[in-house]
Amino acid sequence: MGAGSLATGLAIYKPVQFSWLTQTLGGYPWARAEHFALTIGYVLFFCVHIGQVARAGWNNFRQ
Repeated sequence: MGAGSLATGLAIYKPVQFSWLTQTLGGYPWARAEHFALTIGYVLFFCVHIGQVARAGWNNFRQ
């Protein structure tokens, strides 16, 4: 996910300078959509892990 975010981020930040990358990702609109989907993935990853910590209890972190 990190490499994908970096690639799509560069493609939408500098589409002229990285035109080869933007075209590889399917063009500017597709690069934007992929970047957005990866962002949603990060949010879901975070929410699931917070839910797991809440379910397991904070006391698991004590030694």
